[in-house]
Amino acid sequence: LEVTEEVQEVCVYGHSDDVWAVAFHPTRPHCAATASDRQLRLWDTGARRLERQAVVGFAARCVGFSSRALEADGGTHHVAVGGAKGELLVLLESSLQPVHRAKDSREGLTDLKYSPDGRLLAAATADAWIDIYNAARGYQRVQRCSGHSSTIRGIDWSVDSSVLQSDSADLELLVWNARTGKQIPIPSRDISFATYTLRLGFPVMGIWPDGSDGTDINAVARNRRGDLLATCDDSGLVKLFSCPCVLDDAPHRAYRGHSSHVMGVRFNCDDSLVVSVGGYDWAMFQFAVVDLDPPAEHGPAPPQKVWGALDPEGRSYGWTYTPYDVRAAGAAAAAAAAAAAIGTAAAGAAPGDVISSPPVRPARGAAAAAAAGRYAGGSPPSREPSSSPPP
Repeated sequence: LEVTEEVQEVCVYGHSDDVWAVAFHPTRPHCAATASDRQLRLWDTGARRLERQAVVGFAARCVGFSSRALEADGGTHHVAVGGAKGELLVLLESSLQPVHRAKDSREGLTDLKYSPDGRLLAAATADAWIDIYNAARGYQRVQRCSGHSSTIRGIDWSVDSSVLQSDSADLELLVWNARTGKQIPIPSRDISFATYTLRLGFPVMGIWPDGSDGTDINAVARNRRGDLLATCDDSGLVKLFSCPCVLDDAPHRAYRGHSSHVMGVRFNCDDSLVVSVGGYDWAMFQFAVVDLDPPAEHGPAPPQKVWGALDPEGRSYGWTYTPYDVRAAGAAAAAAAAAAAIGTAAAGAAPGDVISSPPVRPARGAAAAAAAGRYAGGSPPSREPSSSPPP
């Protein structure tokens, strides 16, 4: 509210109870729907305002947009809302007018997903089964996938709309044939899924922090490009991971803001925005997805002080930026001295004399080898032992 002496103006209408789920429109980047208590709300996230709302008449727990326009005008999508006691309500996106009502679950709906071709709607339930409805035939129920032993938490469709995957509260991941409703024994990692919102599976192995018991993370979302994962948890954090996330306790970025546990998180259709919804704080947070600039290239590292010689002779040492190389300086000095000696000898010689370096005395081993070579033809001459003591 903006309150002045003359008028009281409502700036933003908000939620009046816990927010349980959020979903984005498949083609409009700034259109989001939230399920809160007994109401469905459509938001314009760009203008940060409420577009439309409707009272659904039951405790709403999940929401989902149809992946394609399902009306004759070719532009109107459907919005499906699931209730805590098994209610299913489908409305028109444009006017929120009801299209279909059903109640095939006793324990409540936990997730709703339309197939990528827009023909089928899958409803996950707390009864441990998945109901599949044919949207093209007035939402007639065509299959029921039974096999889980606990509440189903999430479902995803394959890209070709033929396969479903689901996870449950007892940490079980199953894959289903959507046409027959039967479980199929193939690994989910061998299938390309249009969305990934399960908490289990190969691409999300590293999202669980140390000490998790399987209930800490409330929602997962993968962006359309398939290179980012967003999660929300009971600690009030929204986290961003790289996808696939397979390292144990993988590196991530964590964002605060919610004052309570976070119930839902989703990317919009162009991957430019992440929206999270809180439980007890009744809040909806928007996060802009931006590419980080590459690290700036720095020049050469500045010189560092080292411990070294302060003079060429190595008489003193200390910390310096440019130490002398004493060994190199000594070698250069020796070479200069030898050159000077040869130059002095050349200056004192007569014309025509041959100038040579002074003879080098061979080592003992070399002298012994030379002697052995000199007497190779016979034994060396005998020498009388000397009576004088050795030097």
